[in-house]
Amino acid sequence: HPQLKILLSTSGSTGSPKFVKLSEENLIQNAHAILDYLPIKSTDVTPLNLPLYYSYGLSVFTTNAIAGGKLVCTNSDVMQKEFWNEWDRFQYTSLAGVPYIYEMLTRLGFLKKQYPSLRYLTQAGGKLNKNLLEQYALYAAKSGIDYYVMYGQTEATARMSFLPPAQLLDKLGAIGNSIKNGTFRLDEETGELLYTGPNVYGGYANSPEDLALFEQPDVLHTGDLAVQDQDGFYYITGRMKRIVKLFGTRINLDEIEQLLKNHFDQANFVC
Repeated sequence: HPQLKILLSTSGSTGSPKFVKLSEENLIQNAHAILDYLPIKSTDVTPLNLPLYYSYGLSVFTTNAIAGGKLVCTNSDVMQKEFWNEWDRFQYTSLAGVPYIYEMLTRLGFLKKQYPSLRYLTQAGGKLNKNLLEQYALYAAKSGIDYYVMYGQTEATARMSFLPPAQLLDKLGAIGNSIKNGTFRLDEETGELLYTGPNVYGGYANSPEDLALFEQPDVLHTGDLAVQDQDGFYYITGRMKRIVKLFGTRINLDEIEQLLKNHFDQANFVC
């Protein structure tokens, strides 16, 4: 299909992975919406520490490329000494990470040091536990840098929402509100978070025949359960498929995992 520009694999966390069909318009619209809130400058230096075949990594690339910043193509990650040697050499101004990366950074003593070149941090790709998130929020406030919590899915090219850094401590755990030109609403019956916007994909590809089609749904069903507070901020409470019913009581497995993580910092739990 003439609109089809790229295929990105989903994580497969809710089943077998499949390819998401994205257009050039999807990529450009999402990048510009992210540039509307992220303070990217043409003088920035950003490491490509997330893979480009991952929607979050690709959005780091597209946004910094459009804004004219310097991108450092690296194969090293935060667990390797080489990454920190590169940091000293290139003086990175931002860093993107999923929760696992921020957990690793904490163990490496990241919060005990200062990085003069660093202007902001971004986090997406899952929910960071509240205790750790609060530590980063306090570190950012003390260090004079911004910490952006974002929420997205490959089916929305990358980002769907962000939480303004100034409200990070007040709205701890929130995903914020929708990006520019995007809209959220909750399904009244199920509580599922629904999204509409120009960054919504053109369907899945499971076979070569699917490449002939590009059909954008009117509404993206995220599969995530959410609530909205009185100030309009959204909070993810779990996955539609992660609900079990025991003796007539609905139990959210994600919520139980999060409760356990909040009580036992250094441990990992799977429900």
